[in-house]
Amino acid sequence: MAHQQSTSVDVLIIGGGIIGLTLCNLLLRAGYRVGLVDKKIVRDSPDSTSLKNAAWVSALARPGQRLFEKIGIWENILQSAAPYTDMQVALCNREKIVFSNRDIGQENLGYIVNNTTMLKYLWGAVSNWRQRLSIFEDQPLSWTDHERKLELQSGEVCYTSLLIGADGARSWTRSACKIELKSNSYIHDSGYIGVLKHHIPHENQARQVFYDAGVIGLLPTRDPEASICVWSTTDQGNGGKESPMTGDIEHLNRLFNDVFEPAEYTLDGTWTRRPIYSHQACSYVRENALLVGDAALCLHPLAGQGLNIGLRQVEILAKCIIAAGKANSLSEFDDYANSYQRQCRGYDALSQQVISWCRTSMTSTGPMQHMLGFGAYLLNKSSLLKRQLIRHALEGNQG
Repeated sequence: MAHQQSTSVDVLIIGGGIIGLTLCNLLLRAGYRVGLVDKKIVRDSPDSTSLKNAAWVSALARPGQRLFEKIGIWENILQSAAPYTDMQVALCNREKIVFSNRDIGQENLGYIVNNTTMLKYLWGAVSNWRQRLSIFEDQPLSWTDHERKLELQSGEVCYTSLLIGADGARSWTRSACKIELKSNSYIHDSGYIGVLKHHIPHENQARQVFYDAGVIGLLPTRDPEASICVWSTTDQGNGGKESPMTGDIEHLNRLFNDVFEPAEYTLDGTWTRRPIYSHQACSYVRENALLVGDAALCLHPLAGQGLNIGLRQVEILAKCIIAAGKANSLSEFDDYANSYQRQCRGYDALSQQVISWCRTSMTSTGPMQHMLGFGAYLLNKSSLLKRQLIRHALEGNQG
């Protein structure tokens, strides 16, 4: 029988994406021994300028920026980030709401940041702490909670005080811990992500258009004549409308021009299709395991809040873990775990409900459309209400 190699760490993170790496960096900086498990460790980041990777972006709000400043990578990320100063939301009836940096007295509303770039610098920061980091390019096989033991498919074993699932929407950790999932069964969207060219410069404005078959989001890039397009629409019962998910680029152009003026944009020929998830784990905690990021909560991308909420969870969880370590309570983490869950689940559930309501209601027609149009008109006139909405979205109730 082959010898079974084992490793012991304070915290073991499954998932080497943006969420897992951010948490990993924060804990390493605090002096913890951290294990990181991912089936494919991308040490040399792919070219973020390729068409496929260039369109993989996130809207980053100030709390996320502060985390990256703490890790020491924000100045590097900022070199390629695109600020946006305005956000225009158009409803089906073309009533518009405009949010501006002037509403909150800030330089901008946030930055559009390439995800590949974030991963590159997060990995670079991790390399500064290799003496306390154990990397497993492997996949988990089984988790034994009472022994706090994770067995990997290679046969290697890792013992840990805490297991953190940062392994995405189809989380292995969530399944292994038998944590149930509450899904929004009435949302059946998929999305196309691509680059489009402007015939008029975007002037750092993000746009979002609700139409009867879905939502189109336009995110400005550093090129004043190019934006990233995130186009989501239902795959089922499309109300007689053609779905962009079934056509070639000419088909996409025709549908796109049904929503926008033909002279406004030209679609690029390379688009990526991605699934859209909308669900929340019924618990973020199970014994000595916790969920964070998409493993805990997946949002429809229409509000661009998925990464920001995931980073909010990371910041809260890191503070709980650090506090437990200072109290020598890492192996008895129940109270801290419950605190993490209390601080996250309510805020997350409210955000999910609001975004899901926007997706299903704002694409409706008939009397609902007129009522929403009148509500949008009133909202657009209320600087106080707009300011509160922006603070909720961009500050995450943290300042």
